[in-house]
Amino acid sequence: MPDNCCEIIYSSHFFEHLDYGRGVRLMRECHRLLRPGGIFRAALPNLAAMFRAYLDGDVRYFDALPLADLRPDVEPGTESLIDLVNYGVYQYGEHVCLYDEEKLCRILERIGFIRVRASGFRADLDPDNELRRRYSFYVEAVKGNA
Repeated sequence: MPDNCCEIIYSSHFFEHLDYGRGVRLMRECHRLLRPGGIFRAALPNLAAMFRAYLDGDVRYFDALPLADLRPDVEPGTESLIDLVNYGVYQYGEHVCLYDEEKLCRILERIGFIRVRASGFRADLDPDNELRRRYSFYVEAVKGNA
């Protein structure tokens, strides 16, 4: 695809499935493809919120995750919140690289994006899905004019 051809690039729960090097290369490619003023937006698993809820023993935070369906390998009678944390972090071995808002913002700034910031859910862009809203963090970045 030619340089500067996209107005917006959106990713939802994808970068964590790539190793770090591939993820950064893809973010650089997104920067190349965006036109000046174009927006890069990403949603990724909010592991910080999950870890806080785990440490606080906040069972309600996890109530949208049916343990029996997500972790049928867990022996009945041994269930605990750590089983849901294991699911969230590892996703059956599919999650390869973890990010938080700080790390993602630093990478995007280093690539050359401007106005890089954590964002909230946006009904005009993000899938209106309870699981995504509850368990995601969002970052937006703008490609500068240079």
